[in-house]
Amino acid sequence: MAIESATIEGGGSRTVVANQFVYAGWWPRLGAHLLDLVVVVPYALGMGKLMWSSRYGFAWNLIGGTGVTVLYLYCIVRFGGTPGKLILKLRILNQDGSRVGYRGAILRNLVMCVYWDAQILGLLLGAMSITDAEYAAISSGKHARQHLEERAPAWYQPVETAASIWLVADVVCFFANKKRRALHDFMGGTVVVRLGKVTE
Repeated sequence: MAIESATIEGGGSRTVVANQFVYAGWWPRLGAHLLDLVVVVPYALGMGKLMWSSRYGFAWNLIGGTGVTVLYLYCIVRFGGTPGKLILKLRILNQDGSRVGYRGAILRNLVMCVYWDAQILGLLLGAMSITDAEYAAISSGKHARQHLEERAPAWYQPVETAASIWLVADVVCFFANKKRRALHDFMGGTVVVRLGKVTE
């Protein structure tokens, strides 16, 4: 469906585009994702150090990760995109060109949020199943994560497998439609567009 006109707001700017959006392709979206990862590098490094210094660090990571997720959801609703998308002048919109609300933002990110939280929870439960001395011995080794995964609940590996299948399906779906909507876009009812770019 062609969008006759819409106003994109974000970052203090208003840009009116007409006719039809240019949907963001693979490389801009991948670049935005990589920039998002760069933004959270300081957090990830600090949390990684905390997790492997104490098994309770996984609990703090679960709490902190939830906080980061809420912040990113706020950015989508308030500014129209995550930090990486804003830097590359991409915007997440509803299909009719309107701004995404919290419902759409949450649905769009629901699967991966559940996966990340389940992953950390599984490792936390694995860490809590052993003594402090055993954890100290594991965390100083080269295969610390593998040891914790072996001690995680039975549902941990199926969740990991399901997440891998989801990621592959997400990419396949992205390339299978002209609007370049991944599965998470369909869940949230969203499109990702290039700000200020239109087709005539």
